[in-house]
Amino acid sequence: GFSNWRFERVVAAAAFADAHGLPPPAAVGPQFSLARPARPVWPGSTFLASSQDIEWYNNRGLAVFCWEVLGKGMLADPTQWAEAEASAPRAADVEALEAAAAGGKDLGTGEAFRAFRVKGAYVTRENFARRRRALALAEGKGEPLARVAVSYVLAQGP
Repeated sequence: GFSNWRFERVVAAAAFADAHGLPPPAAVGPQFSLARPARPVWPGSTFLASSQDIEWYNNRGLAVFCWEVLGKGMLADPTQWAEAEASAPRAADVEALEAAAAGGKDLGTGEAFRAFRVKGAYVTRENFARRRRALALAEGKGEPLARVAVSYVLAQGP
């Protein structure tokens, strides 16, 4: 199996295995959640955002073991992050920060950098809308928000 591989890389590995009579990939471990990151949370990480990718995994029989299904807590705690924060740093700001880090600039504490990365990925108007809809469903069924969020992810698989 593969952890955190881009979809195209998994497809290429499966094609290579098929062409050479090797066992096909059995599992993948992408980041996936009802809250969709606007960009990768961590440098080099990937996320599963396409229903076509999910369909391909399902058709190939690959087990999908997702990580970060609660969107860094956004779908566990309905009070985490206010919608007013949806003006979080965008990709260009993050790229500038990463370039500064690559150049040896001190970015402050690790927690500040982590918060910058996480908020820049998850704090979007679209994710707040998804959270509102999931929370309404959860409240209507008398269930916690996290159960609805995890159920969404589980419903995508075979």
